[in-house]
Amino acid sequence: CEWVPGLQAPRVKIDNAAASALAVAHLADLGHRRIGHVAGPRGNVLSEARFKGTAEALQARGLAVDERLCVHADLSADSGYRAAQRLLAAGAPFTALFAGNDTIAFGVLQALREAGRRVPDDVALVGYDDIPLAPFACPPLTSVRSDPVGHGRKAVEMLLAQLQGRGLDGIAPLPPAELVVRASCGAQPLPLHPAQQQA
Repeated sequence: CEWVPGLQAPRVKIDNAAASALAVAHLADLGHRRIGHVAGPRGNVLSEARFKGTAEALQARGLAVDERLCVHADLSADSGYRAAQRLLAAGAPFTALFAGNDTIAFGVLQALREAGRRVPDDVALVGYDDIPLAPFACPPLTSVRSDPVGHGRKAVEMLLAQLQGRGLDGIAPLPPAELVVRASCGAQPLPLHPAQQQA
């Protein structure tokens, strides 16, 4: 979980800033220079950490953080859709977007589609969380995988160790987040339609 002010206790935590930097660095490495961020809500600790990672990755590659390319959503697909519409209406050019979570990314996909912007041909897109539906987006969504189930297991392991009076030294650290690359970022070919696969 994230830090709770005043709570002094061990916690299981993914480095959201580093994980987001991984996604944005991937887009930059693909040649994108105008990368936008459809973030979660302002003030949300996860959203703030993911925006921090986005800014750090851009700055590390000598790219500007363009405030016109940073919009906020409330973590739902509908809010991602509306945020992408605002971004498109603002008129600042972009060739890639990093969404604060996969649900937001689904809304972004729809807004881009309605605007005639093809993913990944016109706009590369990366999400966060690698939810089970991510491979079934059209196109399949590239996403940061952070393994929440593994985090839950680790939290229980730590709790049991404390209840049994054992220290936490022998508990292995969490593995870092990984980027699952699919077609939405342009680094993988688009999957064939079933009829094409049979041809």
